Amino acid sequence: MGKKMRKKRTSFRFADFLVVVLCLSIVVFALNLFRLDLFQTLSLQNEKPVGTITIKNNIVQRRLIDRVLWDRLAVESPVYLGDLIRVAELSSATLNLERQQIDLNENTLIRIQLSPEGESLQIELSEGNLGIITSSEGKNLQLSLMGRIVEPTSGTTLTATAGKEGIAVQVNEGAAAFIEDGKSRKISSGAMIALDEKGAELKDPAVVVTQPRPNARYVKGTEQPVPVVFAWSRINLRPQDTMLLEIAADKSFSRNVVAVGDLNASAEIALEAGLWNWRLSHEKRILSAGTLTVVEALGLELLSPARGSLFRYKEEQPSLAFQWTEIKDASHYIIEISSSPDFAGLQINKEIAAPFFVDSGLGQGTWHWRVQPMFSSAFEGYAVFSQASFFLIGQSADGDTSTAMIEPETSAVPPEPILLSPAHGARLPGLTALREKTIFTWDVDGEVKSSRFVLSQSSNPLTGTPAVEIIDPRQTISLDRLEEGVWYWTIETQSVNGLVNAAQPRELRIQPIPLLVAPGNRRPPERHLFNIEQLRTQRNIVFSWSPVQGANAYIFTLFEQTAAGRRQINRATVTSTSWTLENISVLDRGTFIWQVEAINRNNSNTIEQRGSLGINSFTIDIPAPRPVHMEDPGVLYGF
Repeated sequence: MGKKMRKKRTSFRFADFLVVVLCLSIVVFALNLFRLDLFQTLSLQNEKPVGTITIKNNIVQRRLIDRVLWDRLAVESPVYLGDLIRVAELSSATLNLERQQIDLNENTLIRIQLSPEGESLQIELSEGNLGIITSSEGKNLQLSLMGRIVEPTSGTTLTATAGKEGIAVQVNEGAAAFIEDGKSRKISSGAMIALDEKGAELKDPAVVVTQPRPNARYVKGTEQPVPVVFAWSRINLRPQDTMLLEIAADKSFSRNVVAVGDLNASAEIALEAGLWNWRLSHEKRILSAGTLTVVEALGLELLSPARGSLFRYKEEQPSLAFQWTEIKDASHYIIEISSSPDFAGLQINKEIAAPFFVDSGLGQGTWHWRVQPMFSSAFEGYAVFSQASFFLIGQSADGDTSTAMIEPETSAVPPEPILLSPAHGARLPGLTALREKTIFTWDVDGEVKSSRFVLSQSSNPLTGTPAVEIIDPRQTISLDRLEEGVWYWTIETQSVNGLVNAAQPRELRIQPIPLLVAPGNRRPPERHLFNIEQLRTQRNIVFSWSPVQGANAYIFTLFEQTAAGRRQINRATVTSTSWTLENISVLDRGTFIWQVEAINRNNSNTIEQRGSLGINSFTIDIPAPRPVHMEDPGVLYGF
């Protein structure tokens, strides 16, 4: 009996052991699958990315929509719909989504998603701040800020902030629609909307910086510092209020490089290569701050073939390896090879991603070559070509394939003009270009016989009819009243031996002149009613409004609203903030509309800056005449 019992107990323990082992195996296998799923490099094999991170500093993390762990992103990492992107302190990132650029600053959290209608990409900003630069190509882009939607138009640059204290949207260039509770209003260039945590609109003093762009990046392509233009719109500030601009290499501004005070709405600062922090303040209150980067693009050296090398070949043309020094932040390089020292006819003109290139298609002769580093559209400005070098290729009848070194004729190389300022891609406020002289400076390394300055709205200014052409200009050129638009300028030189050389054209963008704000505090107020009692004692109507900063005149227009539309009754330009309709009897019963526009005129009475319209309506309520009742005289007198 005891033995049987012991056998049963032994048999039960062995089966139990097998069950435990099986269960543990299943658990270990499941845990391993779970670990592999969590700790694998986060990527979606079956999903198409909507963009990439193109520029990244320090710690930037991404969490996929169906994951629980955060993955640390690297440069050129793909991003997908539903991704959460988190930028840590002292970090930054630039996303390229459907050709739209989004700059994420430190301590920022966003989600990438589709808009509710499914036709646009939407960036939901939970906290932090970002900058958006929209393109005319690619999908439309929306920004979601705590239940509000911002829709920028093509070619718009804006910044947005969200946090516990509320939200703010500033349009630096272009325009955007701000949609709240189904109602939309426009934010124009130089304007902003700020709401506190309860949704109430703030009216605090502020500035909207229109230049430089958020997280701007400049290319330093010459020995001279890069001139950076700062321009801003003033909001809720008095005319006498001035700004202090500070620029420093550190965020604490303990090592200030520049501190310029008594500024109104613009400044120009020359900066060397580096990462710069800037801030604008009024009476120690910081109104705007940001960062910009100046990248050094000089110093590209041609390494091989060595200058003056002679390559001999017997039958097959030699395979030559071209190599040059790498330039930090360059996206690619352009290599040009020509049989002419002025590169008039190019045998090779290629874009190369790496700092080397191999080719076997060059035959015998003397070849000149140079390399230009290129930068992505996130950068303003460009780098010039390197100093040209040359080599020779010769066919050898005796089979000699050795190399040799020779010296070129120095007179065969034409002097190269050097464009100094404005930098390529520079942006000038429209009012600055209209009211002040625009200065162009250049230099040349060598003796020239003649030169000419060319300014055109064609990207190749040396072709066609230029807008401005100056023969043998001085090395500092001043031009008056440049109009809004994109301009291109260059210098062409001719050497004493007749060789012609021209600098790579530079782009100069004159920004649109911002509109003055609409006059406020307009009287009579909107929908004012003039009844019969008022009209018996009142012989005129005085229209008045508040002064607008920057305006020196106002255009007043009075309309009558008819079934066919508006009919203009009066129009006048005044320098005061009121206009009087002397005889109210010229107005009939009905609805009337009046508008006033702030303008700025120069000394020759030409309008330089227009404004947004302030529009009000009013009604004149005169009782309609009743029909006249005629009594029969016969009845009245009993005839």
